[in-house]
Amino acid sequence: MSIIKFSNNSSLSTAIEKAASGDTIQLPSGNYVLNEFVIDKAISIEGISKDNPVIIEGNILVDSTKCSFLNINFKPKDTKKEVLRIDNEGIVTLEKCIFDCIPTSQNSISVTNKSCLKISNTRFEKIEKSSIVIYIIDSIINIIDSLFLNINGTVVNASGKSSIEINGKFVNIVNRYNQSIEI
Repeated sequence: MSIIKFSNNSSLSTAIEKAASGDTIQLPSGNYVLNEFVIDKAISIEGISKDNPVIIEGNILVDSTKCSFLNINFKPKDTKKEVLRIDNEGIVTLEKCIFDCIPTSQNSISVTNKSCLKISNTRFEKIEKSSIVIYIIDSIINIIDSLFLNINGTVVNASGKSSIEINGKFVNIVNRYNQSIEI
C-alpha cells in the first residue's frame, strides 16, 4: 500500500492504471478527466488541496471492488450517463465530496447488483434536470451528515432488495423544486 502523489505531468487514468490495489492517489487542485473509466481495484483517490477544488470530470464505473473518494468535486463528461456507477458488489465511500450543477438526464449515481455506497459529509447541489440523484437496485446506501440542495427530481429511488440507512447529526434535503425519497 503506497501513497502516490500525483503530478500534473501524467493523466489521472494512467495513475489509476499503474496503482496497485490498496494504494492512495493524492491529487493537488485542478481539473482531471476520466472518460468512461472503469476502476476495478481497491484504491483511494484524495483531493489534498484545502483551498482550491479537485474536480474529476467524467463517467466512472467502480466494478467489483472497493474504492474511496475524499475531497473530490464530481462533474459529468457525458450528461447522458451516470457520473458514478457502482456495480457487481462494489463498495464506494464518498467523504467530503461535492456533486454540483450536474445537468444530467440520467441518475447522478447508480448502485446495483449487491453493491454498497457510503456517503459522509457530502453535498449534492443543483442537480438540474428531472432525474434521480441516487438510484439503487438490490444494494445498500448509507448517508451520514450530508446535504441535498435544490434538486429537481428524486433524491433517492430504491428497488429490489435495497436498504437505505440515514445516520449522523443531520441529512438535510433543502429544495425549491420537487423532493422525494422513493422506496
